[in-house]
Amino acid sequence: MPVPQNIVRFNEIVAKTFSLLYESFPLARPLSIEADFGIERLGKLYDEMFRDEAYGEFSNSPEGKSMDFIRSSILWLRDEGFITCSEGTDPTFFAGACLTSKGFTVLSAMPSSLQPKGQTVGEFFLEAFKSGVKDKLSETVKEAIAIGINLLS
Repeated sequence: MPVPQNIVRFNEIVAKTFSLLYESFPLARPLSIEADFGIERLGKLYDEMFRDEAYGEFSNSPEGKSMDFIRSSILWLRDEGFITCSEGTDPTFFAGACLTSKGFTVLSAMPSSLQPKGQTVGEFFLEAFKSGVKDKLSETVKEAIAIGINLLS
């Protein structure tokens, strides 16, 4: 059975977020959905395109849905204790993003799938995004999250 597209997208966003924060660790950095994930507002008014004040969710435009999905993925990483970050009034921006000790431990691990290359999870994610070759990205994200879950045991 093929992996659902939402899981494939989630795994890529998680890997990209981990890559950005691993590269700057231990310094906190901002995360911008627009700059870091390549989603643009296309010149439309912010309130018109991205925010529905009645429901507090991004609009139904393709760009709004992409931003909402990325935002939800980043918030999941925060809520699960892999990263820290602060939300502001702009829902496309997170301030002070940094790996937690749990996140850093996960990215410093070397699961069996990466041992032949001698890479840690963090090094694998960095290389994948710099080279554009994203083979085994979903598999490595699943291993990284499993490592994080095992830290709780």
